[in-house]
Amino acid sequence: MPSEGTSRPAAPASEGAFTELTEDQEFDREQAARLESLAQAARARGLALGILHAASSDAIVKPTGDTFLDLVRPGLALYGGYPSAESWARGGLRPAYRPKARVIRLDRLEPGESVSYYRGFTAAEPTRVATLGLGHVDGYPAGAVRGCEALIRERLYPVSHLRRHAPPARRARASRSTQPCKMEQPTDPRGGGFPG
Repeated sequence: MPSEGTSRPAAPASEGAFTELTEDQEFDREQAARLESLAQAARARGLALGILHAASSDAIVKPTGDTFLDLVRPGLALYGGYPSAESWARGGLRPAYRPKARVIRLDRLEPGESVSYYRGFTAAEPTRVATLGLGHVDGYPAGAVRGCEALIRERLYPVSHLRRHAPPARRARASRSTQPCKMEQPTDPRGGGFPG
């Protein structure tokens, strides 16, 4: 108990709390319920967690209503990206932006050498690859590269795992002033390439 003339320290303040969902509906419902339970326990001890939010783009389009809480948190869908094959089948989203990225690294691959997660691209012949400073954490889904092309110096190049492949004779430089990459629209998450 505080002594006379002193006051009890103020409880910490929180504007909100969230949880990241797994995109497994049953587990996501449990996860949202755990967050609500945590908020109730905190309130019982005099601490308000504030606004609770959990629902991702996937949870919103399914919908997994038990995860909506106080707010929803659409991510990929805001950009016009489909979070699942199910949402792709319903359609209706359009790209909201064109991501651009600089070439940040150039490499030469020999036949049989590979790059990216799960060795997503293996060179069949001597190949120059350019790494672009763009990925899933920037809002562009990893699966979206299937059928994607990068526009560099007014020429289109195929993209695999967000790496641009250039013919062996092509000379390019990695620099802060290289031309941007343009990806025109999200792709089918099932791997079928661009819609339309």
